[in-house]
Amino acid sequence: MALYIEEAQQLLSAIERLSKQALRPRVLAETIAAQPTFCYLSAILHTVLEKQHNLEQATQFKRELKTIAEQLCSLFLHWSPQLNPQQALNKVMFLYQAVIGCWHTSHPSATMQQVMKNDEFALLRLNFVDSLSLMLVKLIVD
Repeated sequence: MALYIEEAQQLLSAIERLSKQALRPRVLAETIAAQPTFCYLSAILHTVLEKQHNLEQATQFKRELKTIAEQLCSLFLHWSPQLNPQQALNKVMFLYQAVIGCWHTSHPSATMQQVMKNDEFALLRLNFVDSLSLMLVKLIVD
């Protein structure tokens, strides 16, 4: 879990550097994709990682995540001052869910990777950055 927090903080720093410009879906997606360990750990967080801790460890971990989420909320409020804090939090949670979903669908198992090499399944191949960018258009527009 310490690695996850470290990766999340590194990603937060990278996203903070983006605050000097307008929020663009593709740039945000590329920034997130540049942290593949964060993306992978996010994808397995609820199904694997969180199940390995006692109540005290889990509470501390969630406190650290909450702090990072609050900082991301501040960034969304910077980019979209018309938002209220709850709307900004909704955007942060949507972003998190988009990362998890796009990571899973664009990184299939080894067996499925072999299957997907077949041209017959070309339309089912997904690129993480492309998929996440499309999801983030919704995040930014709404």
